[in-house]
Amino acid sequence: MYRPFLRVAFLAWLLCALAIGLSAQNAPRGAPEPPATTHACSLPGLSPTDGESPGDAQLLTAYNAQADLVHTLLAYAMVRGEGGKEFGRSAKQSAKLAATIQFQGPALLRMTGVIPFSDREIDMASNGREFRLLVPVERKMRFLVGSVDAPGDSPNPKENLRPQPLIDALRWPIGTPAGAMEAQPTDNAGRILSVQLPTLRGVPRTAQVEFDLRSGTVSSFSIYGPGARLLSVVRYSDWEEVANQATGAAAGCYPRRIVLVKPQEDFQLDLRILNLDLNPPIPTAHFLLSPPKGVPVVKLRSSAAKGAP
Repeated sequence: MYRPFLRVAFLAWLLCALAIGLSAQNAPRGAPEPPATTHACSLPGLSPTDGESPGDAQLLTAYNAQADLVHTLLAYAMVRGEGGKEFGRSAKQSAKLAATIQFQGPALLRMTGVIPFSDREIDMASNGREFRLLVPVERKMRFLVGSVDAPGDSPNPKENLRPQPLIDALRWPIGTPAGAMEAQPTDNAGRILSVQLPTLRGVPRTAQVEFDLRSGTVSSFSIYGPGARLLSVVRYSDWEEVANQATGAAAGCYPRRIVLVKPQEDFQLDLRILNLDLNPPIPTAHFLLSPPKGVPVVKLRSSAAKGAP
């Protein structure tokens, strides 16, 4: 029942997006633009400034306040994944997906994407321990099942999607001070703060959080594993106020563009959020994914070494 409904919702959403785009292109010159429904905003307790820089404690408080703001999330986005040369030439030509992304803390994730005007789709679900991935490979669908730390070593970059980096990008883990090091200034009026993250399945992690003080937001979030091994880098931009769908009042601040980079796999996921609902009720059943009839199930091996969530 859920999958047919999702296809209809995607089609309606795509048609609406096309209609809006065509209307904007056909508008007469000089016509007033429609009023914006969102506007720029900053993290809780962190106002934009060009003058005195906030202290480490204030930066960490703002970081944790933003992390605590996100409990559930429902987003419609255009998503593009790109792999490096090790994945082959076709990886650079990956198609955009019209995707719906659902998150519920601490670790429930569902991302369902369809290639516009095509019957091909990608569907991923995770409960924080096991993930399931439905993906097209050479015009055939495959259903992958494995632990969330299963190594991403497939020659097809779509098969290397893993939930944890996306979960961390959508909702930051609560952090504590990482040693006595002070936040370091950057060349573009920013500060980089070191944050200790909670261990994940026994793996210690730290983060480097780059704040853009001119806008009062975060511009990048880098996670490191044991031995200072860089696990993922997330770049944020286009922070905008999110309205509560029920009351219309501001529910918080959230970026409309998220670029997730996995340096070890030379893989990048670019999310452009078109519509966002912050903290809506989401039925747990939405995070369940079963293999379609006739699609082979492939069980992935678990990671032999700790260190890469």
